[in-house]
Amino acid sequence: SGFSGDIIAAAYTPSGVLHLILADVTGHGLSAALNAIPVVDVFYKMSHKGCQIGEIARELNHKLKRLMPIEYFVAAALVAVDETARSITVWNGGVPPVLFVNQAGSSVESLRSRHMALGILDDTLFDDTTETKELAEPGQLFVFSDGVIEAANVAGEEFGMERLTKILQSTPFEQRFV
Repeated sequence: SGFSGDIIAAAYTPSGVLHLILADVTGHGLSAALNAIPVVDVFYKMSHKGCQIGEIARELNHKLKRLMPIEYFVAAALVAVDETARSITVWNGGVPPVLFVNQAGSSVESLRSRHMALGILDDTLFDDTTETKELAEPGQLFVFSDGVIEAANVAGEEFGMERLTKILQSTPFEQRFV
C-alpha cells in the first residue's frame, strides 16, 4: 500500500558468508522505491557470486552515480558475517554505526560511518575500504537507520545513540530481539 526507499536484504555467498545490506534511498514514495531497485539487484547478484562487500559497495556506487538523478543518493551499510572466521566486516556510508553487543552487554563495539553515501562520488574518489572486527565472544549485531535514533517523543526529544546503547547493554541477551 505504500512505497519507500528503505531496504534491508540478506544473502549467503557460495562460501557461506552472510551478507547484509541496510540502505536508505533519498526521498520518499515511488521515486525512492524505484531508485532502490538497482541496489537490491547488484547486492544479490554480487553476493551470490561471492564478491566481497567492498567490491559490492564500489559497484553500487558506480551504478547509482550513473543512473540516479543528481539530488539522490543512498546511505548504506554492507556487512559480511563470517561465522567460520568469527568476524564481521563492514562498509558504512552514511548510516548510524553498526553495533556489536556482546552477550553480557558489557561491551558495545561501534563500526561508524567512514564513507560518503553511495551515488555521490566518481569512481576515482570512491573508497571501498572495509573495517573488520574479530568476534572473540558471542553477541548480537544491530544495523539500523537514522529513523531509530531520530525518533522523537511528544516533547521533541530524540531517542539518540546514547539511549539506544544503554538499552542494549541493560537488556538481557535473550530479550534484545523480542
